[in-house]
This record gives sequence, structure tokens and C-alpha cells, in this order.
Amino acid sequence: MNSLINRFFIYSKKYLTLSSALLLSFIFITVFIIPLFPQDSHRILFTISYTIIFILSALAVRDNQKRVALFALAVIAVQWISLILNMPVLFKISLPINFLFFLMIVGIFIVQIARAENVTLLVLMESISGYLLLGICFSIMVALLETLKPNSFNFNKISDTVNQNILYNIEYMYFSFISFTSTGYGDFLPLVPAAKSLSILISISGQLYIAIIIAMIVGKYLNKS
Repeated sequence: MNSLINRFFIYSKKYLTLSSALLLSFIFITVFIIPLFPQDSHRILFTISYTIIFILSALAVRDNQKRVALFALAVIAVQWISLILNMPVLFKISLPINFLFFLMIVGIFIVQIARAENVTLLVLMESISGYLLLGICFSIMVALLETLKPNSFNFNKISDTVNQNILYNIEYMYFSFISFTSTGYGDFLPLVPAAKSLSILISISGQLYIAIIIAMIVGKYLNKS
């Protein structure tokens, strides 16, 4: 059994580009496609999509795949148990766990990009995936803050009747990416000091990520030239 697992990870390293392409595809589906479906189906669709992203993220890393895969399986188990058994406490616990996993993957992608000798298709896909995953990370933090301290943002003024487990996947993600890109339409606002601090962190992180990644990619391209 152990030899089969080792062989699986050996083959997965040979197809990193395919794994990264699938990962980027499902991230795009999560952020841009699933919100188009009816809201009643969002919770199950996001859970399925996150599960696939967890698995593909473990396959897209080059080092310590087994440890990342074990972490991914633990995150998947917590998420599905909280969904099937409808356990609010476990749901709250799953939020910081999801955040830590995505943040770890973003960090791994940044290290992989920094170690890459040339600017390849794989490097570009890792850069885009890392950017979108970081936005998802912050949407989870917004969800966690709003779950622990309701009315930290003015989400309830727009949709009071929407279930919170559905809401965090739409409005929370929308607010996070709008702040992440420093667009700021002003329809959703932080109301308490913790929410305002988190919003500042989201805005600064988005700009820093772009500056760092672009600097690394341009540097590698110039060195190759």
C-alpha cells in the first residue's frame, strides 16, 4: 500500500503542469462560475469545489506532497462532517483550518516561483492560482470574523434572510476580492475596528503580492535574456 502511494506521488510530480492547470480551472469555477447558480445549491457546490481544490493543491506542490496531502484530507474531513451533520461549531472550526491550508499553499507557490530558473507556463499558472487562493483566504477570514462577531460588516443590511453558510461564499468572497484589488465600490463596509483592520490587511496584501510576483517574474525573464 505504501509503495502504491509513493508511486502515485512520483507520477504526480511528472505531471505538475497538468495538476496546476486543473487547480487553476477549479479556482476559476469557484470564484466566477458557482455564484451564477441558485443560492440554495451554493453550499454543496462550494464544498465540492473546495474539496477538489484541496486535492489538486496537494498534487501541485513539488516538495512534501505527503504532508500536504494529509493536511488536505484532514481539512476535507472536517468540512464534509460539518456539512453532513450540520454542526455549527465544527463549521466555525473549519474556517480557520481552511484559511491555514490555503495560506500554506500560497506560500508554497511563492517559494516554487522564486526557485524556478525560467518563466514557464507552470510558473505563470502558479502565480495566478496563488493570487486567487489568497483572495479566497481572506474571504474565509471575513466569514470567520462575521461568524464570531455578527454585524462586523454591513452584509445583513442587503440580505437579512440569506443563510449565513450560503452568504459567506458570495458576499464575503465579493467583498474580499474587491478589497484585495483595491477597487472598493463602497456597497459593503467594515463597521468595527477588527473588520477595518482586516480590510486594510486585505488591501495591502493584494498589492504586495502583485509587486513581489511581478518583480520575480520580470527578474527571471531578464536573467534568461
